[in-house]
Amino acid sequence: MSARKRRGSFCRRLGVSIATADPVVRAAALLPGRGAVVLRYHSVNDDPVWARECVQGSLVVPTAVFDAQVGYLVARHRVVGIGEIAGAIRDGRAPDRRWVAITFDDGYEDNHRSALPILRKHGATAAFYVTTGAVGDALPLWTVAVRRAVMRARGPSLRLSFRAEGPLDVSTDAARDAAARELAARVKRCGEPEARAIVEEVLGATGERDRPSGRVMMSWDEIRALRDAGMTVGAHSVGHWNLPSLSDADLEREVHGAAATLAREFGSPVEHFAYPNGRTDRHFDARVARVVADAGFVSAVTSVSGAASRSCSVYAIPRVGVYTRHEHLGRLGADVHRARVCGPADRCVRDVARALGRRGRTAQVIDVRRGRRA
Repeated sequence: MSARKRRGSFCRRLGVSIATADPVVRAAALLPGRGAVVLRYHSVNDDPVWARECVQGSLVVPTAVFDAQVGYLVARHRVVGIGEIAGAIRDGRAPDRRWVAITFDDGYEDNHRSALPILRKHGATAAFYVTTGAVGDALPLWTVAVRRAVMRARGPSLRLSFRAEGPLDVSTDAARDAAARELAARVKRCGEPEARAIVEEVLGATGERDRPSGRVMMSWDEIRALRDAGMTVGAHSVGHWNLPSLSDADLEREVHGAAATLAREFGSPVEHFAYPNGRTDRHFDARVARVVADAGFVSAVTSVSGAASRSCSVYAIPRVGVYTRHEHLGRLGADVHRARVCGPADRCVRDVARALGRRGRTAQVIDVRRGRRA
């Protein structure tokens, strides 16, 4: 490494150390903010095989780290439900800048086994957005199937017909991880038929079609237990496909189908939705938001970083992703305060606000018996 690069690296590390130091984080808490912050988690798990084969490692938070994070958030902020933040936006009020909401995507079984006891220990609440088609491992979640197949692949490379760049390197753990990320990003940008074809070709090329020996997703009983414990349960679509890429009919099936399934399971409508497949070019837009509103949901959260403020649409609420780097509590605190003062720099957020209004349309009631709008 050249002297210039070493100096640059040192300066970056020094900057992070200063920004995440406790006195600096506490001082940042005094700054005026745009609104509340919604955090996005996925998995709370101590199994290294799980972090390697089933869920991207940066999305897996060890239980001790999650325990420390929730304790930190409860001590320094007011942890509220997503409904409280959405209600403030819908009423035209600025969400309190002290508010933080905790959310989980996908519906992994460790959400009930590991996350719930920690949340209850600290008296905190959270929202869990479940992919209804994968509940109880009824169908494999495609993100898990692709990652597991690639991480268990044998041989130095994979030849895939859709990859014009040539064979995919799977010769080392690092190469397999990079390959799994690349393929997931490709699937996330496709419509459902093309996405299914990619997943099927990957499974065929690797020969890894067996499911994990243990459970991956929560059961309906576990999801009901979350709700009985005072947690919020929301929808994350039926199949976790990229919603803007779907036809109108497939989009309605993914959104309305999830709403109807959850309503039948709980005997009452579920009010909150999370757009799947964040960190891609576009994982929601105004057309998708209209379908979410028409399905009876009263809020929808995104994977766009920023504050949940009065200027947001209730159907495009930003969230801050929690990753490996947030094992350092100062980094978590610094990123929360940074998001509090920053507006989401994403045109889709603005498009939804213009198309549906900041408060959104009046949610329609779902007929629980028929799974349709009343």
